[in-house]
Amino acid sequence: MKNGRILVSGAGIAGPAVAYWLGKHGFTPTIVEIAPQLRTGGFAIDVRGPGADVVKKMTLWPQVQALSTNFKKFVCVDGDGRTVAVLKVGALRQALEMDEFWVEVMRTDLSRLLYDQTRQKVEYLFGDSIKALSDDGDSVDVTFESGTERRFDLVIGADGQRSNVRNLAFGEDVSFEKYLGYYVAVAAVETSEPSLHTALVYSEPGRGVYLYRPTDRHEALAFFLFTQKEKLDCGPHEPARHKEILAHGMRGMGWEAPELVAKAMGVSELYFDSVSQIRMPSWSKGRVALLGDAAFAPSFLTGQGTQLALTSAYILAGELKRAQGDHARAFAAYEAALKPLVEAAQKQIGGTAPLMIPKTRLGIWLRNRIAPLAVSLLTATASSWKGLLSRKPSSLIGDY
Repeated sequence: MKNGRILVSGAGIAGPAVAYWLGKHGFTPTIVEIAPQLRTGGFAIDVRGPGADVVKKMTLWPQVQALSTNFKKFVCVDGDGRTVAVLKVGALRQALEMDEFWVEVMRTDLSRLLYDQTRQKVEYLFGDSIKALSDDGDSVDVTFESGTERRFDLVIGADGQRSNVRNLAFGEDVSFEKYLGYYVAVAAVETSEPSLHTALVYSEPGRGVYLYRPTDRHEALAFFLFTQKEKLDCGPHEPARHKEILAHGMRGMGWEAPELVAKAMGVSELYFDSVSQIRMPSWSKGRVALLGDAAFAPSFLTGQGTQLALTSAYILAGELKRAQGDHARAFAAYEAALKPLVEAAQKQIGGTAPLMIPKTRLGIWLRNRIAPLAVSLLTATASSWKGLLSRKPSSLIGDY
C-alpha cells in the first residue's frame, strides 16, 4: 500500500479509532501519546449519530451499550440544597428507545475499549511526543522528544483541541481557536452525593456546578463551568494556574461549591480548559492531516465531539484506502465529505449554553420551570412521534 507507514499523535478517542481503520485497510499505523499510559478521567460523552454507526461497523455496539451510564435525571437545587426542578431524561430515553442509537458512556471507558481493540496490532509509544516535523514532499521526518528520529509516509494529528501536531504543521503563531467565553473544570471527588445515575445542578448567573455520579465503577465528578469575558493567559500544562483560575471563577458561590472547589484543589488530575472551537480553512498541509478536536473541536457544549472524532477517523482512513494511499486525493475527499457535518455541529453552541449556564437569574428560573415540563411532555407523547427519530445509518458512513 502506498504511504503505508502512518504516525498518529494522540491515544484518546480519535487516534485509536483511525488506527483501527487504517490497520483494517492495510496501512501500518503507529500511535504516539505524551502521557505515560492510557489517560483516565474526563466526563461523560455521547456515542450517537454517525459516530454510533462507526462503532456498529466495528462490531462494538454491544460493548458500548454495556458501558452505558444509564443516566436518569438532573436534579436542580437552590443554595440550601432544596430541589427546585427535576429533569427525568432517563425516562425520556427509555420512551424513545434511544439506546439503539444513542448511548452515554464515560470517556475513559470508550478510550479503554478502543485501545483494547488496537493494542495487539498497533505500535503504541507512550510517554513521548513529537518535537519536530520535516515534510520533504516524499515522506515526513519526525523527531520525538525522547530524541528518537523516525521517518513516516504520513502524520495524523488526533491530539485534541491543543494539538501539538497542528502547531508544528501550521505554526504556533496561527490561532484557529474561537473562544466562546467560558472555562470548564472537572475533578473526581469523594462524596456520598448524589445517588447513582444522577446529577445535582446548582446555578448562579454565569456559573454552575454539576455533581455527577455516573456508575458504581466511577467516583463522583464535580463539574465546574463559569463565564470569563476575555480568554486568560494560561497554557495547557500549568496545573497550579488552572486551580488558581478555578478558585477565582467560583469564589463566593453558594450551595456546596466551596467544599467541592476545595476538594478539586487537592486532586492530582484536574481537567481544565477554555470552552472553545477550532475552525480551520483546511485540515491538512502536505503529508500532515488533522482529525477530531485537533481539526474542528466543536466544544463540549454541543455534545458532538465524540461522534465527530469517530466519524472523521472512519472517513479519513476510508478515503486513504479508496485513493490507494494517495494522500492529496484522500485528504481533499475527507474534508469535502465531513465539513457539512462539522459546520452544522459547531452551530449548535447557541442552543445548549443557555441551558447549561444561564447568564441571568431569569434564565435560571425559566430553565428550571420550562425544561422539566418539556421533558415530561415529550415523554408522555413519545409513542406518537418517536418514529420521526431517524434510526437509518448515516449516508456519511458508507463502505470503503
